[in-house]
Amino acid sequence: MTLDFYIEPPELTHSVSLEIEALAPLSMVATQPGTYYRSAAEPTPEMILGMLENAIGLYLDADQRKDILKELTKAVKKTMGRKSHWADHPWLTGKSSASGSGYVSLLQHHIQITSIQASDADAYDDLCSFHFRTDASTLAGGTRSYDHRMESLVSQSRQKDATVDFGDGAGHERPDPEELLRHAVTWGGGEEKLKIHTKALHYYYPRYYVSPKVRGYVIPEAPYLVQLATTATLAEKLKSAINHPQAPLYLGTNDSWVDVTWKDHERTE
Repeated sequence: MTLDFYIEPPELTHSVSLEIEALAPLSMVATQPGTYYRSAAEPTPEMILGMLENAIGLYLDADQRKDILKELTKAVKKTMGRKSHWADHPWLTGKSSASGSGYVSLLQHHIQITSIQASDADAYDDLCSFHFRTDASTLAGGTRSYDHRMESLVSQSRQKDATVDFGDGAGHERPDPEELLRHAVTWGGGEEKLKIHTKALHYYYPRYYVSPKVRGYVIPEAPYLVQLATTATLAEKLKSAINHPQAPLYLGTNDSWVDVTWKDHERTE
């Protein structure tokens, strides 16, 4: 998709309401959690912006967003000039806000969410599986998925008198993938212990290890009603995307599916 909407000034003259109906239990965690992933009773503005970004097919990681926002800000300054009445606006200064989890939306300057209405909701907790990858010594013992050519080293690392040690401490070597494979094929044990840093295992350990977590879910009794203001250009783009989304729409986790109805209102000046 193009980001031409961003170059236009954020004149929020178009009023829109969204009706967001939950199609599955929702888990909407607003901040970086600890051991318990507590769900909010209603979506945050950042979650709604993220849902709209999914609708238009805007999938970017944090580094990509940072680079793109930097280039967009340059383009805006070049177009508007520094003497514009927008000079102190975050859109022109390049100052963007982030959610509690660090998410920075490219839509934030061109959409203002004015209200979010929520109904009562039932809440419950469930276990979910998180995939992690680490450089710590837990990597080798935390996953059962690894390249079969590593089996000789893995087996020896698990022996009572192990001649292979996977770890992340001082003295652990970091051979490249080809050298590590040669170790796996030729290592015959002996008095000397082969000490391999877990960072060297990533090539042959393609999978993450699984960690169970307690996550909260809510089931709202009625759809969320959201009021927002946006630009005419972005409103047209989003309306089309809501009717034909590029991916399933969700709030919070990607299994918290929702259906969205878009309603235009009279333009405001």
